[in-house]
Amino acid sequence: MKKIIFASLVPNVGKTSLTIALSKNTKKKIAYMKPLGDRMRYSHKKLWDYDADLIQSTLRLDVEPQDMTLGFEHSKLRYMYDEISLKEKLNSHIAEFEKNHDVLIIEGANYLTHGASIGMSALRLAKLTEAELVIILRGNADTIMDELTFIKYNIVETGVNFKGVILNQIHDMEDIKSEEVCDTIKKLGIKVFGIIPYESNLKTLLLKQIADDLLATPLCAEHHVYKYIKNIYIGSMSLNEVMKKEYLSKKDKLLIVSGDRSDIIVASIETEASGIVLTNNIIPPNNIIANANEKNIPLLLTRDDTFTVAKKIDKMEALLFKSDEEKFIIFSKLVKQHVDINALLG
Repeated sequence: MKKIIFASLVPNVGKTSLTIALSKNTKKKIAYMKPLGDRMRYSHKKLWDYDADLIQSTLRLDVEPQDMTLGFEHSKLRYMYDEISLKEKLNSHIAEFEKNHDVLIIEGANYLTHGASIGMSALRLAKLTEAELVIILRGNADTIMDELTFIKYNIVETGVNFKGVILNQIHDMEDIKSEEVCDTIKKLGIKVFGIIPYESNLKTLLLKQIADDLLATPLCAEHHVYKYIKNIYIGSMSLNEVMKKEYLSKKDKLLIVSGDRSDIIVASIETEASGIVLTNNIIPPNNIIANANEKNIPLLLTRDDTFTVAKKIDKMEALLFKSDEEKFIIFSKLVKQHVDINALLG
């Protein structure tokens, strides 16, 4: 069984979505592990990693999400495993996968050094499992050249079984494929398995993620949060000013507004907002809540002020959800088009 570790120098480069897309583009049976979880979920006295759960449900794997991850917290893992017991545990899992799978993809934590102090960084895991290391990169041409050079002199030369890179979410394909970048890659001798262009539809936030990340309390229509948000507006000015700017006429919109701004909230409901985040922990009148519920518009209550909420949403990276069939299809097509899948998994 071929073993591959997907790693990244920075968070949110698409390791999980790449695993799903590869699985949908190959006849090989793929297994998955994420030894160090970094997106913890808890329910029914069980802990699991968000990405592991997504992979398990999307690919219909016969392994429970909690069994794909060894743990989450450094303070606990530090005393659970030394290098010998960690290697034994990993190999025990690998032995189980070998029975029915062709490829095991091991996902490193959200950035390269994460887990280093407990022996569970992507580099250390690659050595303990004897897996091939593939690093996912993203950025502009200068960033990519910097990271490729860093990889050459700080990773390749450490003796890890490094196989190459995949460039993902690339905004300017012409720059990346320029003579300068190609010459740099050639001199460094690094294999590039694929260059995947940026696709804006993959970065659209789901209202469900916004609600979860804000720890918002739904006041109504809580089952209607599986909507994509393409326009986000702050309702801090007068209603007349808002109407002049035609904010409320936009589709797929989210309004962030203090709960005492009934005028803006009512106008947002009437113009069919996808959702409304109510700030400052102020609950609007019951008739407004009832109206929003009737029109299936979630009202999400938060304790934070409007500015803080806006900043938090601005920093959010779109996660994949089990219901994101459209995104799965889009990214699978991109991977099929732009990645040498046979060379990567062969």
